[in-house]
Amino acid sequence: MLFRVTVGSVRAWTGRSMVFPLLRHLGPVSSVKVTYALGGLRNELTAAHNEEHGRGVTRKKFLQFGAGTAIAGTLIIRGQLPAYASDPAGAWVRANAHKLPTTYDDFVGYPLDYRRAIYRQITPQLRSAFWREQFDRYRASNPDLTGDQSAVLAAARSAATPAGLSAPRRAPSAWDVDFGRRARDAFGYDEAAALFTVLGSPAEPRTAHREAPHGAASALRDCNCSQADPWCGTVIKCQFDFDCSTTQFGCGTLGLYACTGLCDS
Repeated sequence: MLFRVTVGSVRAWTGRSMVFPLLRHLGPVSSVKVTYALGGLRNELTAAHNEEHGRGVTRKKFLQFGAGTAIAGTLIIRGQLPAYASDPAGAWVRANAHKLPTTYDDFVGYPLDYRRAIYRQITPQLRSAFWREQFDRYRASNPDLTGDQSAVLAAARSAATPAGLSAPRRAPSAWDVDFGRRARDAFGYDEAAALFTVLGSPAEPRTAHREAPHGAASALRDCNCSQADPWCGTVIKCQFDFDCSTTQFGCGTLGLYACTGLCDS
């Protein structure tokens, strides 16, 4: 069974009626994986029942399948994205919304998952200011940029407007596709990804921000790539995974895409 929960309403789908909402919200690849997983779980439970010769599923097998049934029974679509687990970084950001960073240097001092959560919460004006600060600093520290690199950097700076960064994108525009190709050709894959998809260093800062909670473990790690606009590399792909918590903003070009998967080979 598939549920969609919104303010004031709950809707459910079963059987074949699940196909269209899954396709609409997850896309064809992820939908196939979800339905395959649910079908496999059902087959495993049936086999377990038969194996016990009519005595039902034992406590051991019940515990083995517990995680799977929890996912199958509570698959929820909230708006555009499935929700799987708590989000410590997001919860911390919401609790500290009155004192989030307002300067680039302060922002990049946070761990990467906190940066993504902060990015979702701050105003489009701050998003624009942070990206432009990053591009300006890169240009200042690299005076020997090639003509192509300089043009790509200028294009990214022009695109990083408050209006352009006000809402997540569901699918790449023609500009996004062309920009991604030009950026990778000019800078190489890794450098382009670090410069145009992550504010601050892709690696964790050597000294985490003093206000970011230490040792806060999440049941699931945050997804770190967008299947709509993947920047994982030429070999590694952005794969849908139940083991990461999806977010509606923070991945892909200029962080404009939902984080829906993990970079995995």
